[in-house]
Formats: sequence, C-alpha cells, structure tokens
Amino acid sequence: MGSSKLRSSKIISFTLSEDQRIYLPIGIALLGLNLIIIGHFLFEVHADVIRLTGVIVSLLFIILRVFVVFFSFPLKNHYPAVNWLNSIVSAILISVITYLDLKEMINITLVLLAITLVADTLTSGHGPAYLFLLLVSIARFAILEPQPVVRSLSTWILASSLPIAGVVFIETIRIMRQTITKEVVRLKTINMVAQSFSTSLETDQVVALISSAIQQALKADTYYVAFVEGEDLHFELVYDEGVFFPTQKVPITNTLAGYVIKTGKPLLFNNLSKDCQKLGIPFSVIGQPKVSHSWMGIPLMAKQEAIGLVAIASYKLNEFSQQDLEMMQSLALQASLAIDNARHHNEVKQQSRQDSLTLTLNHGSFIADLEDEIAAAKSNAQTVALIMLDIDYFKIYNDTWGHLVGDKVLFELSTILSSHVKKTDLVGRWGGEEFAIALQNANIEQATAVAERIRNSMQEVKICYGEGNYVPIPTISQGIAILPEEADDAFSLIDLADKRLYKAKQKGRNQIENSGFFLFHK
Repeated sequence: MGSSKLRSSKIISFTLSEDQRIYLPIGIALLGLNLIIIGHFLFEVHADVIRLTGVIVSLLFIILRVFVVFFSFPLKNHYPAVNWLNSIVSAILISVITYLDLKEMINITLVLLAITLVADTLTSGHGPAYLFLLLVSIARFAILEPQPVVRSLSTWILASSLPIAGVVFIETIRIMRQTITKEVVRLKTINMVAQSFSTSLETDQVVALISSAIQQALKADTYYVAFVEGEDLHFELVYDEGVFFPTQKVPITNTLAGYVIKTGKPLLFNNLSKDCQKLGIPFSVIGQPKVSHSWMGIPLMAKQEAIGLVAIASYKLNEFSQQDLEMMQSLALQASLAIDNARHHNEVKQQSRQDSLTLTLNHGSFIADLEDEIAAAKSNAQTVALIMLDIDYFKIYNDTWGHLVGDKVLFELSTILSSHVKKTDLVGRWGGEEFAIALQNANIEQATAVAERIRNSMQEVKICYGEGNYVPIPTISQGIAILPEEADDAFSLIDLADKRLYKAKQKGRNQIENSGFFLFHK
C-alpha cells in the first residue's frame, strides 16, 4: 500500500501552566539551597567583601529563578536567546559562589549545580543545558586545580567526572521528557477525539476526526479509512504524502486489508515486504505507486463484525511501536462505536422520512424535498416535472378482498414507480392511494413517457389472493405539470398536477392528463 509522511502542523505540547507545575518543585529546591547559602555567608566567619558578594550573588540567583518562572516561560518560545542567556548567567553565579567559599560550600554547590542542570534541561532544552554544563565544568576545574603544573591523571579524571555525569543527566532527562510528551500527546488525542466522537452523527465527520487524530499523534506518511461493502472495500479516505486521493473500491480478497477484515485483529509490520512474505499475506498498493516499509492496520468492529479498517503506514522502517498500535486500537474502538451510532441515526432518520408500507417518502418529506428541488432548479435554470397519480377504484380492493390485498396493490405500485425513475428523482406517498413523482430537469414529453411506462407496467401486475386466484389488474390515473412553464412554486405545481389528475379520472380513468382546461397563468 502506498503511504505518506505527515509532519503535523498542529503540534500538541506542554501548556504554559504545565511547564510551571513541572518547574515549581525545582524552583522551591533552588530557593531553599540559596537561602542556606545566604545564611552561611551571613553567619559564618568571612571577610566583609566575601560575605556581601556571596549574599548578593545568591540573591541574584533567586531573582533569576523567579524571572524564569514568571517571565522566561512566555518569552522562551518567541525569543530562544532567553534560554541561552539564562544558562550563561546561572553558570556565572554558581561559579562565583563556588569560588567565594570553596571548602565549606563544595557539596552544596554541587547539589545546586545538579538541580540547576535539571531545571535548564527541562525548561530550556538540551542545548542551553550543555552550555551551562560546559561553563561550570571549566570554572570548577580552574577553581579546584588552579596550578596547571601539579595536575595529575587523577585530577583530570576527577575533573572529567562532572561533565560525563552531566551528559548522562541531560540525555536521561531529555529522553524521559520526550517519552512523557509523546504519551501526553496520545492521551490528549484520545481524549479530544473521544469527546468529538460522542457528538458525531455522520460517518464523514468520524472519518475526518480519525484523519485529524492520526496527523496529530503519529509520524505517518500515508493512511486510509475503508469500509466493507459486500465483497469490496470502499476507501472513504486515502492520504499519501500530502495528497488526498479520490474514493475508490477494491476487492477484499488477496489484500492485507482483507486479512485484517477477515481475522478482525490488528496487524503491525515494521518491515512490510519481509513480514508479509513470512506470513504469506499478499498486499497491494493504494495511493502513491510505491511500497511502504512500516504498516499497521486496525479493524473497525461493530456487533462482533468488522465493518472496515484504519491503516497507517510510513516509508521508513521501524516507524511504529506497540504503543502506537495500542493508541490506534483505542481510537478505532471509539470510532467504531461512533460509526455504528451514525449509521443507526441515519437509518432512524431515513425511516422517519419514509412511508412505513411503501418505503417511499411520506407526505411531509416529499413536500420539503420538492421545495429544495425547485429552489435548485431555479438557480440552475432547469425544470421540474411533477406527476400526481391515483389508483382507480382502490376502495373496491379493500372492501372486496381485504386491506392486506389493498396493501399489496399499494406496495406493487410503489415498486414500479421507483423502478422507472432515477435515484435522484423523488417518489412519495401523497396519502391513501395517491402518489407523487418529481422528475429533475424533465420536460413535458419526458414526464409523459415516464408516466406511460408506469401505466403499462401496472397492466402486468398480478396480485393473488388465496390459492391461484388473482384480483383484477389495477389501473392508475395521472396528471402532469411542469415548472417553470406552468407554475412557479411548489404549491401551484402540486395544485395544477392534482387538478389534471382529477381531469384524467373524469375522462374515464387509466389515463394521463398533461394539459387542458386547468392551466396556470402567471
């Protein structure tokens, strides 16, 4: 399957308040350490200059950290230099404190250094943190061993231990933060999509939400959403390297997607060609004409049956993890429920528009749709033909052979009506034994031809009652009117077609009336 590289333009990251909450314990620790350092300089025996300098430097360090909490966070994304300046100033202040009272403060300054390193890695990134580590390492080495002549191998080893430990510190924190951030992205995506799914009553809305979730949470080069339609898969959405492809159908058999549909279980491949070859699963290319290397497919399940699948792929090897698959399984589960609800909602909505016996549009729905058709026809300078028809002597069928036979007559007529019009045309039960048909962009000759075919088809209907007994063949009378030639709105169009219907009855029934005495005058 062809797949896509998508770097989401909408990146989810820690919010400002979350950054501050992460930094708060570190800031409190740094404040406590600096208060201890200030107390040391104030109450231990020191020269006045050292005492004053130490207190001032510690206070400056506290002010710097307050600045970081309340001002640096809003500025750092827009002005990256703030992060670097913070690391440089922090390194200078800690180096001065170390120099002022080397022997007494060496352990405390080491702790201060370590906590500051954690703070800079979390808040400023690993670049400024490495700069801070480099500066304090050089400063401490120069302070601890001021005489280059006497520096031994053990001295160099001791001096190098700080930067080595610092590098391990920084990389560990960086990896942990990346992992946590990725998990936060997943959780936020799942929560966001779950809330959106709960209010989605259309399948295309659910598909759009799946697409948005994939773009936000995964490094996918390509993905698609497909639904089962008989023996085929209908690809509702196909995205590949920045391009959305038209919807299409492919057979389910002998495809990787078909395997997921058949088994109802997710698949994760990080070397698609080799993994498929090992399992003996064929795959085909969808989208761009090239093969992906990483692929995962998750079935969409409803009532223990696969109704479709979501597939995500990348042109890189080993791009997806088990955690990615688990996240997509969670999304697919929620999407499946939303799709099932959407389909049920559409079924209920459609049923509410239908006549329960004939399954044609009911009276209200037909009028509403007719008004929409007329509005569209006027804007496109097209016509609408309306056929009003009625079963002749219908009461006889109910009174003589019973209402079940009468219902059969109505159902047979509705079946014939639907078979002689396009899917875009309207067929509705007007009431009782009367029906209406609206033909898009049809003239009087075309509408009359449709009416004649319906009349002829009715002559071939055989409705039995009992064993081998048939009721007389029903006949129909029809009246036709055209918009805009003869009417300019739905009411006048219906009124004219209805008058012509009754004129056909007056002329002997089983007839079609498309002109005559009752004309519409603008």
